[in-house]
Amino acid sequence: EVTFGTEFSALALPEMVSVELSNGSSEEVEVSWDEASYDPEEVADQIVTGEFVLPEFIVNSNSIDLTITVSVLEEEEDDDDGGDEDGDSGDEDGDSGDEDGDSGDEDADAGDEDGDSGDEDGDSGDEDGDSGDEEEETVTSIADSKLVEFNIHPNPASNMLTISLSNIEAGASLSVMDLSGREFLRVEKLEDKHQLDISNLKEGVYIMLFNDGTNQKTQRLIKR
Repeated sequence: EVTFGTEFSALALPEMVSVELSNGSSEEVEVSWDEASYDPEEVADQIVTGEFVLPEFIVNSNSIDLTITVSVLEEEEDDDDGGDEDGDSGDEDGDSGDEDGDSGDEDADAGDEDGDSGDEDGDSGDEDGDSGDEEEETVTSIADSKLVEFNIHPNPASNMLTISLSNIEAGASLSVMDLSGREFLRVEKLEDKHQLDISNLKEGVYIMLFNDGTNQKTQRLIKR
């Protein structure tokens, strides 16, 4: 939701989206949004259209449309109660005597409020202590996570290909596929450094898919 008159450049539209490929893997691709499909002065649920900016090895064969809904809300009106405020000033002045008379009661209650503030300060210490535990747990969970690194060289390649991996889990596999998703090679037992013979592959562009059940990573291979 955005307020009336919000410019297109101020919309928090996503710059990248995740798409699912025909081979079951997913890929982050860039998107481009059409500014002409948005009117900042039209109060409505507007459909903003966009296009996928796809790399060479991905084709939008089903012509999937990219859209997002932006709700433009009505402009808020300023309150015009100045006249009423001036008219009420007399009543406020008349009540000032009562307020002064009540000040003694307010001062008497101040002691109770100060007494309660000690309890509130005591509770704040507990809350601060708990926040420290929460932050420590967050740091621990980040430290325990491992990022898989997957690289190939040389690329382009003709015969032997060196595959470099790190932080891989047991049961990880590597597949070599063409752009239609047809698999030509598959490696089940992977090591940190692995040599792969691709001499039997025809010249062209292939996709190398790494999968360990949790992470999926792809590399584009050019066979010469």
